[in-house]
Amino acid sequence: MKSVVKTKAFSVIELLIVVAVIAILAAILVPAIGRVRERANATKCASNLRQIAIAANMYAAENNGDFPSLTGEADDGGGQVTWLEQLRPYIHVEGSNEAIELINCPAAEHYLEVDGNSKTTHAYGWNPRLIPDTRTKADGSKRLPFKSIKVQRPSETILMADAGQRYPSGWGFGYFAFGGVYNPSSAETALTDADFTRYGASASNPSFSTRHGGVGNAVFVDGHVQSFAWGEIKQKHVYTED
Repeated sequence: MKSVVKTKAFSVIELLIVVAVIAILAAILVPAIGRVRERANATKCASNLRQIAIAANMYAAENNGDFPSLTGEADDGGGQVTWLEQLRPYIHVEGSNEAIELINCPAAEHYLEVDGNSKTTHAYGWNPRLIPDTRTKADGSKRLPFKSIKVQRPSETILMADAGQRYPSGWGFGYFAFGGVYNPSSAETALTDADFTRYGASASNPSFSTRHGGVGNAVFVDGHVQSFAWGEIKQKHVYTED
């Protein structure tokens, strides 16, 4: 005579306990995973900025000390040249999208992986004092490129930072902030909201972005990266002596 093996089924209470344990674990793990992702994005962003700063300094070293322009004119008179096109030889790896990876912050809302020849989006903005638009204006005037040797405080002067992105196109603002001439007496004064709301930026979408958990990354002329919360960027970080 065969014996019958009885299996004990889970009771409703036991099932509820298992569900509760899973829910508790999920509540603990999901935020932790989110924080890990945020830190990874911030680290990758800092690496991007550092490499772009290196490229800008390499460009200056090979172009009579001139930093690149936000947008310049081609040497042959054949149109305009963006800063990405100017820096591409210093960050491009043949057969890869490295140049596009570098100009896109992984935490940015708009992020495109394309060939980068024309239609791209980016998430970083320059210091306008160092990287001006050098195209000829309607009145015939034009700004000259900024000489890297003129940066008297490379460890205090921001070159590029996390920038807000235009909606709905996704293009990043060309400049992350706007400033003036450096004055030692006001160097520690924080930039005002107005310094982040020009040329299409607004209070709801400023030119500086704090998308990394309430802070934004910035790379200085000397290549080091620092994070800033809103209101922490000072005049000394943006203003230049000339």
